[in-house]
Amino acid sequence: RYATTGKYAGGGTVAVKVMRPDSKVRFIADFRLFKTLVRITLPSWSSFIEELERRVMNEFDYRDEAVALNDVRDNIFNSRYKRRIKVPEAHIELCTRNLL
Repeated sequence: RYATTGKYAGGGTVAVKVMRPDSKVRFIADFRLFKTLVRITLPSWSSFIEELERRVMNEFDYRDEAVALNDVRDNIFNSRYKRRIKVPEAHIELCTRNLL
């Protein structure tokens, strides 16, 4: 993943997060090895590891991450912490599977 900042044509400064093209493939290969090691050393953890894999695989679509980020932002804004915690707004219309 790569992140930088820049000016948004609509005004203001934005942070940009870009997914590396090989991220998903590399994760799948690494996690396959990890699952094998867990099966051998900690077999009782297998169901936990399967759930972890499902959840992490959802992180490979930045459109979903953008929606979740805006949900967190809304929740913080409506809490007593709104003056202490700043959560950036995701510009949903600019997000793609690989760009946040």
